[in-house]
Amino acid sequence: KPCFFCKQARPPPRNSMTTANAGVGMPVRMQAAPSFETFLIDLERKWIRIILLLGITLIPIFGLLDFVMMPADKLTLFWTIRGITTAICVVQYFVLSRFEHGRYAIGHAYMFTFCVGGMIAYMTTHLGGFESSYYAGLNLVVIAVNLFLPWRARHGAINGIMILLQYVAFNAL
Repeated sequence: KPCFFCKQARPPPRNSMTTANAGVGMPVRMQAAPSFETFLIDLERKWIRIILLLGITLIPIFGLLDFVMMPADKLTLFWTIRGITTAICVVQYFVLSRFEHGRYAIGHAYMFTFCVGGMIAYMTTHLGGFESSYYAGLNLVVIAVNLFLPWRARHGAINGIMILLQYVAFNAL
């Protein structure tokens, strides 16, 4: 539609896109922007992969610390547990990378917490139970998952309670 004052053709609105195939000045229908929920799901998925990569690298590195700190009779057990937990994290990473999970990708974060938190809680039973300083690793797991993921407060609470229950259950038995 021409301009009322100068009788020249108006340029297309700024928020529309044009292409050569659509004709001169004809706006092309823009694709609908993804919803905020889709954005959050994609963001969660990316951060869960980062958390898994952190687990894949840090669990074996802390195994080297075990070599320095732990008694020799516990070393084989701890390295075996760390190896199994690292393998679970590797499998989770590849499953999360290869398949689309949508909003169910959050299950991988819970699985990470369950496996890594369970590993550390089990190790505390061999190092003095509630008096072991190894519980500090549980704080790292809670911080890693709850801080990096853009999830709701209830998920953070469930995550923290899950680690606390594992710690108490392993050490109370």
